[in-house]
Amino acid sequence: MCRINFTIQHTDANGDGLQAAQGRYKFKNEVAFQDIFNINLSNPQTPDINVNGEYDLQVRVQDVRGLWSEWFTSPEGFKVGNCTPNQKPTVFAGVDQNIASNNTTVTAIASDPDGTIVSYLWEVMSGGPSVTIINPNAATTEITGLIEGTHRFRCTVTDNDGLTAQDEVEIIYIPNVNENNLFKVVKIDAGRFKLETSRYINTATFILNYVTKVEDDRESQDGNATYEYFSQTIHLNGNFDLQNSSDKNTIINEIVSKPTVIGNATLWEVTNGIFSIEFNTIFGSSDNGMSYTVLNSVTNVSAT
Repeated sequence: MCRINFTIQHTDANGDGLQAAQGRYKFKNEVAFQDIFNINLSNPQTPDINVNGEYDLQVRVQDVRGLWSEWFTSPEGFKVGNCTPNQKPTVFAGVDQNIASNNTTVTAIASDPDGTIVSYLWEVMSGGPSVTIINPNAATTEITGLIEGTHRFRCTVTDNDGLTAQDEVEIIYIPNVNENNLFKVVKIDAGRFKLETSRYINTATFILNYVTKVEDDRESQDGNATYEYFSQTIHLNGNFDLQNSSDKNTIINEIVSKPTVIGNATLWEVTNGIFSIEFNTIFGSSDNGMSYTVLNSVTNVSAT
């Protein structure tokens, strides 16, 4: 960053103070000056200059009566060399949220590698008219009045050199996401089960219980056989909205990833607000015909 600091000394015939000042600069070997820039009287300095060289500087001032002086040329000008360009700030508006309440809190994390953050501004990019940002100029603010669905909020930060950065956060409000009015998993036959649920699932668990009948060569003679029992526990963790195709696919993928589940036998269906789908499980004889596995039962079904 290359900003040249300087001082302004002035006299006024009426003893009036200053209310404004402006400056302009150019290379010493050029005729035309750059665009006029406004000067902060409490901290006079040039804009950020990134090109090395020797410059002429002119300044004019305005008194409290609104009268401007002539342009005054600094006798020495100034020199710029080995400057580092001003660097932009960075901001992170926070992780996306799935929430069950119509209000939440967001926090922006911002920094400036060569200065300080001087302002924050939160804005509603998408959402209903009832949405309110309580403290839009704070790093942390509460947001109220959310309606069901997806909302996006943008945070813009400004550093002490006037550069800005932006980031957005997505907030999905799903009412009653922690309440599941129906979650049922039932055995259909020896190789299939059916899942039925209301629209929202937070977490869910069920256990598929299997039995394998193992025969030996003597069975044909004495009718003896042994039975082996095993189970497969399935957990669904996350805030799922079954009107969302992505959430439907996530549930399918989680269930069919289990070694005892072969795949979904049907697609999702919805009747009177109840979503249902069927799955195939391991079923039938082994390659040598000496064992036979079936789905025996479904137990420990729970959901929130």
